[in-house]
Amino acid sequence: MAVSAASLALGTTNLGTSAKSYARIAGANERLNFAVIGLNSRAYAHLSSLKANEKAARITHLCDVDETILNKFATATQKEMSEAPIPLKDFRKALESKDVDAITIASPDHWHTPMAIAGLQAGKHVYVEKPCRKEIWKAGADGDAAAVFAAHD
Repeated sequence: MAVSAASLALGTTNLGTSAKSYARIAGANERLNFAVIGLNSRAYAHLSSLKANEKAARITHLCDVDETILNKFATATQKEMSEAPIPLKDFRKALESKDVDAITIASPDHWHTPMAIAGLQAGKHVYVEKPCRKEIWKAGADGDAAAVFAAHD
């Protein structure tokens, strides 16, 4: 099927896409795709914030090692955001995805720093809440890692 650029831009082709799926395509560069990592407790605040900004944000991936929590949060996310996210037990799979622009970290505290650094290494935007470190002597490593990856951007 030959399709002109003009008909694609105007949305006048019939490529088997529904209006709902087409809405995800149009202006795709204006929306960030998020992976939410660690889905118990604080993740619901992350979901609420992303829902409040849904014109600029989508939740495409969810990550948690506990399958029960993962499934429960996936259901809540689909209800709130009207799209089914990809559930993953290993957060590194979300970091490998080219579809993920940013991650939010709501995991237990001791995972904040390793996940944030892995996200930066993968070229993702990272949102992480305190604490990043419980030992003050290790705190400089987080800022050092952020500065190194920002300098190479």
